[in-house]
Amino acid sequence: MGDIKEEIEFNNLNKIESNNKNYIELNTEEENIEKKEEKTKKEKIKKYGNLILIYLMNSNKPKIVIGPDWKFFIIGFICLIIYSFLIIYILLFHSNIYLKIIGFIIIVLELLFYLLSFLVDPGIQLKRPNDKNLNHQICLFCGVIKYNNVNQFHCDECNACIIGYDHHCPWIGKCVGKNNLFYFRMFIFSVFANFAYIILIISTIDFE
Repeated sequence: MGDIKEEIEFNNLNKIESNNKNYIELNTEEENIEKKEEKTKKEKIKKYGNLILIYLMNSNKPKIVIGPDWKFFIIGFICLIIYSFLIIYILLFHSNIYLKIIGFIIIVLELLFYLLSFLVDPGIQLKRPNDKNLNHQICLFCGVIKYNNVNQFHCDECNACIIGYDHHCPWIGKCVGKNNLFYFRMFIFSVFANFAYIILIISTIDFE
């Protein structure tokens, strides 16, 4: 009987130790999963040069890029909103519904293109040399690949190489490059359209 009891106690101790090991392993796995999730969340926002890169929907390329001169954009965007409200106020005196609709469309497009110029990745070159692409030139400042047949320039303000570099614009906070050049040009076009429109509206309004 004594031997049986000892054997039962020994088996129970083994079960307890086994359960404890499983519990520890489960906790360790959960901790590792949590750490991986935290790491993934942290990696969605990266600092690159003087830029802030934001990755969305597990993309390999940044969807949103905030430039070093973002304060100028905030000032410009606030001024543009105030200007837009001024135009809306002027439109209230006009009786032509079609001119009002055109005015609202121009205002919305102007704000939209300005915002997209600020948010969209201008075309940052992130590829670094490896065993497969050692034949390409390397940027001396940031160490990325420089393709011979591509317009690529290292911007000192952004501290990054921009593909399709046009110029650095502080009012959108960063460079104008391949990916946001269209939005920037459409913003400039909408600004001129806005000026022409407001001159037309003021000349046709009867304030009396």
